[in-house]
Amino acid sequence: MGMLTERDINLYNESGYVVPDFQLDAEIVEEIGFYHDHLIKKHPEYSDYCPAVLCYETGFLKFARIPEILDMVEQLIGPDFALWNSSFFAKPAKVGSKTPWHQDEAYWSPDVYLNSLSVWMPLDGASQESGCMQFIPGSHMKEVKEHRHIDNNPLIHGLVTDEVDSSAAVACPLSPGGATFHHSRTLHYTAPNR
Repeated sequence: MGMLTERDINLYNESGYVVPDFQLDAEIVEEIGFYHDHLIKKHPEYSDYCPAVLCYETGFLKFARIPEILDMVEQLIGPDFALWNSSFFAKPAKVGSKTPWHQDEAYWSPDVYLNSLSVWMPLDGASQESGCMQFIPGSHMKEVKEHRHIDNNPLIHGLVTDEVDSSAAVACPLSPGGATFHHSRTLHYTAPNR
């Protein structure tokens, strides 16, 4: 049985995101940090902030399969789902840049609609000042907006949309090991880590 309440599920359906009453054990957060440190040792060239780094560490995969998280995903999108991607983003203090407003579905073919969501979990406390997740409630009910490459540079993988009324944004601060779940069409953003 999943951890989400009926209220959580209704909020996700109406707003396109939910912040459940969920927290990973401190030991698991510490273990994820261990894999992060291992990744940096393996690739010291990435120890300073680098906006677009792709490297692979299969040790992270087990954390994407934590049963409580999978149960919550099932409550939101049903039992037949697959892990599409697992990513780790570093946002060092003072230099961690923003992730501009976008919809995850903008990265996919417009001919394909996938009933999908993302789970976002900070290893450190995420406040508005350090760049917690922000969402535009209800934006998942509309079409995917026009997106472009960040800085209009096709060599940058990240996308951004300019069609956002950020005055409607809701910030979701979290403790280490907390989580947000958001629909693939929900507009979202994280500020720089100041």
